Amino acid sequence: MGQLPKVTWFRLDLYNWEGFWYVGDHLPGAMDAKSNFQAKDDDVLLTSSVKTGTTWLKAIIPFPTIMNPKGRKDDGSDDPSLKHHPNELTPSLELGFYKVNPNPDLSHITLTGPFHDHVLGSWRESIKRPEMIYFMRNEDMKKDPKGEVKKLACFLGRPFEKEEEVEKVLWRCSLDRLKNLENHFTDEMKGKLDQLTAMKFEGSGLDFGY
Repeated sequence: MGQLPKVTWFRLDLYNWEGFWYVGDHLPGAMDAKSNFQAKDDDVLLTSSVKTGTTWLKAIIPFPTIMNPKGRKDDGSDDPSLKHHPNELTPSLELGFYKVNPNPDLSHITLTGPFHDHVLGSWRESIKRPEMIYFMRNEDMKKDPKGEVKKLACFLGRPFEKEEEVEKVLWRCSLDRLKNLENHFTDEMKGKLDQLTAMKFEGSGLDFGY
């Protein structure tokens, strides 16, 4: 790490590696993950950035929702999401596995960089390989959660058979039930972020309605 660009931000030393800023304690796990991780055809990787609906997606994809049909039909009394935060149900490769062991056992189972580069990279890859990468927008999830969940389930190879199953999954992962924290941005901060986002995404074909 001694050769990498370094800045101090709020008393934290951050290191720039391949265009992304990492806390020093997290960087070795990220390096090991890139060097050693080999994805399988049926792996499901969530690559959303922070504050873009990540917690909701972590709750809705794994057991007991989209990937396990049992979660579409029972009453939720044994729902693990009531006792465990979604981050526990869908752990990070860098922090949950490779930080502890450079060659972990993944048979049983992001740090973030520049936000706009992260989004554009995922968007462009989703256009090139739509069968492998499904790009979701938080705005679409808020506007039409049922429709987006149905599309996501089809992409994951777990389409719903009945409308009641969709309603059950949405209920399990509702914001009221998960008690997620809200974003705390002022109107001025939101305006500046919208302007920056519109400028960064100009000409890419990616539109967030700004």
